[in-house]
Amino acid sequence: MAANPDVIRARNRLSAQHQRGRKPAPEVEKTLRQNLATEKIAAYVAEVVAAAPPLRPEQRERIVALLTAGGA
Repeated sequence: MAANPDVIRARNRLSAQHQRGRKPAPEVEKTLRQNLATEKIAAYVAEVVAAAPPLRPEQRERIVALLTAGGA
């Protein structure tokens, strides 16, 4: 997987909060970690979708249901 610019930006934002021994506020760190996770997932999904054959409507609906239910 090639380096995704959005993942790099999110990682750099998190890293910047820890420079020179600083410790960010817990809510700031949590938000930055969530943003990084979101960008990693989005990059992975985009890569998989680009490599996959076209899906039938019912297959797309199943995937959407998984994503909107949080994978449950």
